[in-house]
Amino acid sequence: APFACTGSEKALDPACVTNCPVYALHFGDLDDPESQVSMAIGAKPSFRLKDELNTQPKVYYIGAPPPGGDTRQIEPVKGRE
Repeated sequence: APFACTGSEKALDPACVTNCPVYALHFGDLDDPESQVSMAIGAKPSFRLKDELNTQPKVYYIGAPPPGGDTRQIEPVKGRE
């Protein structure tokens, strides 16, 4: 279920999702196959960091290959310097 602010009956996304300028973050119910986040994970290749440790991480990285042994440079978002 979406994050709900304390004292509020209205379900809200976390502030990081709402304020992401490039819409790179998504939040939702992974147990609901019809949720936007579940459909996004199923539509493109995705991976979870340290998945081999069987800790059941809930953060998925969508549309990019898992990182290899080398460090990749991340391009800064324009206007966010």
